[in-house]
Amino acid sequence: MFQSFGIKRYGMQGLKELVASWGEPEFRVTQLLYWLYGQGARDYQQMSNLPNKLRAKLEAEEPLFFPEVLRRRVSADKTRKYLLRLADGAKVETVGIPTKGRLTVCFSTQSGCAMGCAFCATGSGGFTRSLKPGEMVDQITVVSQDFGARVTNAVAM
Repeated sequence: MFQSFGIKRYGMQGLKELVASWGEPEFRVTQLLYWLYGQGARDYQQMSNLPNKLRAKLEAEEPLFFPEVLRRRVSADKTRKYLLRLADGAKVETVGIPTKGRLTVCFSTQSGCAMGCAFCATGSGGFTRSLKPGEMVDQITVVSQDFGARVTNAVAM
C-alpha cells in the first residue's frame, strides 16, 4: 500500500513543524500554502519565491503529487465529469457544473463506496479509502484550472 501522500498530507501545524525542523523561517509555511492551494502548483519549481535549496529539499523529501485526469466528459449543458487517479492509484470522480456566473464542484471524499448499489459505477469496485484533505482540494483545483475559472461552490460527495 502506498504510504506517503507527499507534502499535502500535512495540516498547518505539520507544515510548521516540518519547516522548523529544516531550520526555515515560519513564513515559508504561508508561501507553501499559497503555492499548493492558492495557485495549484504542480511542481516545486513554480514556487519562485522559495529558495532553490528549499525547493530541492522539498522535491527530494516531500513529493508533490497532482491528480491525473484519466477521463473527462462534457455534457450538452457544459457540465464536466472527471475520473481522476490519485498518487496511490485510487480513482475518484469529480464534477464541474457551470451556471451563470458560478462554478460548482462536486468532489469526492472517498475512493469507492461500500454501499455497492448496482446502478453506480463508483460503488462497483467497493470502498478503497477516505481521502486526505489535500486530495479533496486538488479535485477542486483540477476543475478550476480546466474551466479557467474560480470555483464559487464546493459540494462534498
